[in-house]
Amino acid sequence: MGLFDFVKGIGKKNTAPAEPQPQAATPSEPSAQEVANQLLGLIKSLGLGVEGLSVTYNGAADVATIKGQVKSQADKEKIVLAVGNVDHVAQVDDQMTVVEAAPESQF
Repeated sequence: MGLFDFVKGIGKKNTAPAEPQPQAATPSEPSAQEVANQLLGLIKSLGLGVEGLSVTYNGAADVATIKGQVKSQADKEKIVLAVGNVDHVAQVDDQMTVVEAAPESQF
């Protein structure tokens, strides 16, 4: 568990494809709930089987908090890295637990 820092604004733009908008429309910042839902979808798309998965996002601090239980340390680290490499996320608060304990990677 821990808090991992990432560089905000250079990660993957995690947005769902949308219908073309008129050029006059200005892009708006997504709400905290929209970002959390996008991150939840991203984690599910990894196919790692997280039990009790929940994701929250604090837009004021740009922190994504991930809770749940994964089978391995490697799965946990893949999730943290995937979430941290998304636009709008500057920190990932990892509150996941691991079924099969193993040493954490050194990075």
